[in-house]
Amino acid sequence: MADRSHTTPKSPQPYGPRVPDLTSEAGPRLGSGVIDDFILKRLAEDEQSARRRYQQDYNPVDLERALGTCRARRQVVNIYRILKDRPHGDICLLMILVIAELYEDHPDYQEEWRLAHAKLPHPDDV
Repeated sequence: MADRSHTTPKSPQPYGPRVPDLTSEAGPRLGSGVIDDFILKRLAEDEQSARRRYQQDYNPVDLERALGTCRARRQVVNIYRILKDRPHGDICLLMILVIAELYEDHPDYQEEWRLAHAKLPHPDDV
């Protein structure tokens, strides 16, 4: 029988999903301020478009919904900027990648931002 008195117990796994390091060879390379600036520019365009539509249609509900969506997405970008270099910052990056995919048809969208490149673990493995 093996002597187990000198074995070190395993450290507990951190809570939350295991997210790959998306800035490594396994994932997209994101220059500081590249993807977040891209999204903020698209949000500014979305806000201008919503205001133009409002001038034509005069529908305040649609305008408020569109502007509210832009505000919420901008908040996600701001949270990403604050937390990206902290523990679990990769989770914030995943949120940014999801938002960026909304603009995949834009000429400045970079294919490496596609969420499929993040190589996420299968839900059964989390």
